[in-house]
Amino acid sequence: MAGKKTAGAVAGTVKKKVKDVKLPKAKPKAAAQERQASTQQTADSAGTQQAGALPSFVFQAPQETETSAKAVPESASLPQQQASNGTEKLDPNRVPTGIPGFDGLIEGGLEREGVVLIGGDSGAGKTIFSLQYLYNGITKFNEPGVYLSFAEPREAIMNHGKRFGWDFEKLEKEKKFAFIRYEPHEVANIVKEGGGLIRDTIDDIGAKRIVVDSVTAYSMFFKTSYEASESLLSLFELVRGWHCTTLLISEELVSLEKSRTDRTEFLADGIIYLYHFRRGDVRTRAIEVLKMRDTNIMEKLCPFRIVEDGIMVFPDTGIFDELKQQF
Repeated sequence: MAGKKTAGAVAGTVKKKVKDVKLPKAKPKAAAQERQASTQQTADSAGTQQAGALPSFVFQAPQETETSAKAVPESASLPQQQASNGTEKLDPNRVPTGIPGFDGLIEGGLEREGVVLIGGDSGAGKTIFSLQYLYNGITKFNEPGVYLSFAEPREAIMNHGKRFGWDFEKLEKEKKFAFIRYEPHEVANIVKEGGGLIRDTIDDIGAKRIVVDSVTAYSMFFKTSYEASESLLSLFELVRGWHCTTLLISEELVSLEKSRTDRTEFLADGIIYLYHFRRGDVRTRAIEVLKMRDTNIMEKLCPFRIVEDGIMVFPDTGIFDELKQQF
């Protein structure tokens, strides 16, 4: 009897302990609602992305929130642009032009602190290319720029930029852009003075990019070809001393079969040609990188168009071979 009582007592104690254990109550309705909300949020997000998606060739700058803007210092706020060669980080030795379709032809950008000649016939698009290079440098890559002119007046350049939505007057007030013009009688003093005004302006705004418009106009201000050639050599040396990435505009006739053989081609680190040739009653635009020092270039002519916001290059489209017969 004592054994039975002991067993019963033990059993009762076990039942009591089991009964006293409080298990968490499941909330099937709340869990289901949470899963449903998560699924709906995912579907809404996917739908929003699909509805607002842009074509793959359209570049979208990353949207900056108020929090991220305050967290990132100004010196480290350069955007990272995905180049057409697949790289996601900008090469510090490269200076991207930001011109759609072009940087992929030259491994992501121009050689930093290089001097690049951009040549072409009248109306080929040299000024547009150069202004777009400066504007993108300021607005996309935080690199202030200077436009040095020997021919075009300030008002003409400012109005030219407005045509494409580039407000250089605003950037000038923000000390991110500067326009300098030399009159014909002042040109000879540039080299003699060591580019005093230009050098001071570069230091004042922290310029990283320069456009010189143009070496052709510059050469015309000298009496003999020898003086022009020697002064051009001095100009190249002066420009290199500014430690900026420079575009030199050249107003020269260019041909698909014949390249220029003057001194500037040998002095320049890179050569870009813009063509505007006629096929029947229609003109076609094309761009070619003839050379770019320390760069694996795409050796082909690529068509380009001048659209509402500047130049757009189409590297995957070829120019018909029969067009060469016109030159």
